[in-house]
Amino acid sequence: MERQVLCGIRKGRRDMKTYEVIHEIFNQCPGNHSRDNFIREVDMESPEVWLEAKFRSEKELRMEKTEKEDGSVVYDVMTADVHQRFTFSERSEEHTSELQS
Repeated sequence: MERQVLCGIRKGRRDMKTYEVIHEIFNQCPGNHSRDNFIREVDMESPEVWLEAKFRSEKELRMEKTEKEDGSVVYDVMTADVHQRFTFSERSEEHTSELQS
């Protein structure tokens, strides 16, 4: 699993949280219904801040947010003709420490 630290150094920053991010890119071509999936852990301030930074240069952008019962947050993002979905699940400190060991 890929791990990123965004928005500064994590140590000493109480506003940073670790999220598991599942990124799905849906294929818009007719007859091809597959999608690309990526899973990584990212240290960030919040999913909203991370997504705004990721898509700040897009001219066409639409985001729909869904909060799931399990606590995860799903954003469906449309840029031009590309549909992407980001699922954010906050990781506990215990789980993050286990991964760093």
